[in-house]
Amino acid sequence: MRSTILAIACGFGLVSASAALADETPAQPPAQAIPAVQDSNPVTCHLIVHEGDLIKGRVCHTKHEWDAIKFRDQESFREFQQRSLEMHP
Repeated sequence: MRSTILAIACGFGLVSASAALADETPAQPPAQAIPAVQDSNPVTCHLIVHEGDLIKGRVCHTKHEWDAIKFRDQESFREFQQRSLEMHP
């Protein structure tokens, strides 16, 4: 049970770290190429690589969704740490 929880928490940590390191923002196009109407919620794609995978996965979300994923992962990791401290004082 503990090893499963640890594996899940480590997985969340790796996903968060790889998403932060794989920040691929494209270069800005010239000023005249910018459309008049800009999307208020643009989609950003990150290249997610898991150890042992041969194929890299591309995951696309809006900034709001990336923030929600990051917050959820941080909360899961914080809860895992709290539970481990309660089990082993």
